[in-house]
Amino acid sequence: MADAKTVQCKGCGFLALVNRETRLHDQTDENFREHGDVPTESVRDDMMAGLPVPVLLHFDGPRCFALKFPLHEEYQEQIDLSQRPNDAVLHVITEDRTCGSFIKWVHGFTPKEHKTMQREAERDAQNRWHQWLTLSVAVLGPIAAAITGGLFRPQTIVVQPPSVTVQPPSVTIVQPTPTPAQPPAPAKTPDQPPTRTSPK
Repeated sequence: MADAKTVQCKGCGFLALVNRETRLHDQTDENFREHGDVPTESVRDDMMAGLPVPVLLHFDGPRCFALKFPLHEEYQEQIDLSQRPNDAVLHVITEDRTCGSFIKWVHGFTPKEHKTMQREAERDAQNRWHQWLTLSVAVLGPIAAAITGGLFRPQTIVVQPPSVTVQPPSVTIVQPTPTPAQPPAPAKTPDQPPTRTSPK
């Protein structure tokens, strides 16, 4: 839905006339918008000796396809005030109004087609907004996370231990004094009886 702004129905694509045969909302032409002339069609009338007679193709008075304003009722009020039909139409469609459904009139399109164009424009606007939002989150999300993560991360305080120099103890190496070597004991064999030594 568009923002409400001050507009005139004369420039809106939803300004319509109701067709007498189909009862559908027809577009209004430039002549109706500028001069208030309701389109007519010439039809031969046998009662008038075959002379062409203008026949109104639409019901009297403008209509709002979006149903925002009772244009037909306003038109009837102006007719009741003894205004000519053309002047009554112009009075109603050139009045300044605040309307959020206004869509710029495109010649050749019916009010229904204008509604379709409006829906597509709104859908495109929503899609663009969604794409922009997605892109913003994808780009700004990591940046915001990095900033807030850095701000709220617990601070770690590193305490350096004092430097200590350890001197190895001084060691004095003492050389062992050699002791006299004793002769090795003779190996015993199992076949030999033990030898006795005699006392001297």
